[in-house]
Amino acid sequence: MKKNRTGLLSLILAAIMVLSSFAPALAAEQKISTPSAAVQTSAYHRVTAKRFYLGGYDVTFNSAVVSDTTLDAGFYTDTLKASAKKKKIKLSWTPPLRSAEIDGYIILRKDRKSDRWREIARVGKNLVSYTDKKAKKKNVYYQYILVTYKSVGGQIQVSAPGASVGALTTKSKKKNVTSVKFTNLASLKAIMRGRSAVASFKYPKKAYDRTITMVSSDSNIAEVLPGGIIVGKNPGKAVITARTHTGAMDYLIVTVFIGGTAQSMIDVMESWMDFSYYNGYHKGIVDIYNSFYPLPVGYKMSYLDAWCDCTVSAAAIQSGNVDRVGRECGVGRHVKIFKEMGIWIEGNNTVPQPGDLIVFNWIPTLKNNCSHIGIVQKVEGTTITTIEGNMGVGKVGTRTIQVGWKFIKGYARPNYLTEAMALGTIAN
Repeated sequence: MKKNRTGLLSLILAAIMVLSSFAPALAAEQKISTPSAAVQTSAYHRVTAKRFYLGGYDVTFNSAVVSDTTLDAGFYTDTLKASAKKKKIKLSWTPPLRSAEIDGYIILRKDRKSDRWREIARVGKNLVSYTDKKAKKKNVYYQYILVTYKSVGGQIQVSAPGASVGALTTKSKKKNVTSVKFTNLASLKAIMRGRSAVASFKYPKKAYDRTITMVSSDSNIAEVLPGGIIVGKNPGKAVITARTHTGAMDYLIVTVFIGGTAQSMIDVMESWMDFSYYNGYHKGIVDIYNSFYPLPVGYKMSYLDAWCDCTVSAAAIQSGNVDRVGRECGVGRHVKIFKEMGIWIEGNNTVPQPGDLIVFNWIPTLKNNCSHIGIVQKVEGTTITTIEGNMGVGKVGTRTIQVGWKFIKGYARPNYLTEAMALGTIAN
């Protein structure tokens, strides 16, 4: 997924403000596929006049006057990217938060035959890219790390290095993985506490290195385990970053919720906002519905079927509310289930509660008609806000209506657990 520099900074800064837990140099990380160099800590020590162990890397600088004192986290940048061109590799990055205070950047390189990182260039603080024109050998995988530096008392202080990135030189049948995108958002964006989901990604054919490094901004909320597994630990939100070997990144905000509650149904539905036919994300909702057996009336949903009730049922599966909500892909049949469960409220004059399921009849003259279904997100006085799948042009979206709206057929009020009951169930 292509991101410009401004968009990337905005996303990271937003994550800092919302989560108050951004610490890239110390974040918990795991990798999918083959191992690669990892960011450890900013601590380092001198081996010789020019040689250091810097954040776990064996580094040789061109200057002998490098200070043993590191720059703090505000000088750190972990956005380095590499792309192979003809007889050269282009590097690009985003400046750190305190970029106005640095003197520039130091670029270090190694190939896979060596464990030593050597300085190849220093560039000014106003530059955000560098082209290594000496990476000329074909079919060679060159790796790079980037540090910022500033002069202090006749010496230079450097930041902790970001994660290493690399690129295979051109004229190879193998391809660099130059972009990354989470592909199963329906199961990743909202995860029940104590449950897990496995991240998946698309790769180009003949990809050279399929390693994806995943980092959680808060492992107490959402922890990343080997194999791309994201585990819901405690209620809250965490940012999961996925990075390719070339440094391309994608971000995912994960909501961890307590299952079995009304809020858990709302959390899941909210996490699917703007999923649609057109971006293809509705397929993940259909996949969740089809994964739970036995399928209602033995019918497997297709991606072209109407999917409003499929969305409600998939949210019940994802949130641990199947026994309270039931499952169906036909609204009329689902209303019969609500009546059998004793949770159906007929008519449009009831003031609903958040988590109630709302059923619409677009042809009020046909009293038994059931056209559409969604969930009540919030109620303010007599104003109702709903979340619905397959609404409008085929997307998950919201609707604002009033109590008594003529197209409301009725509501289902599932016997949800309270948060205390849900926590007690987990404890037992």
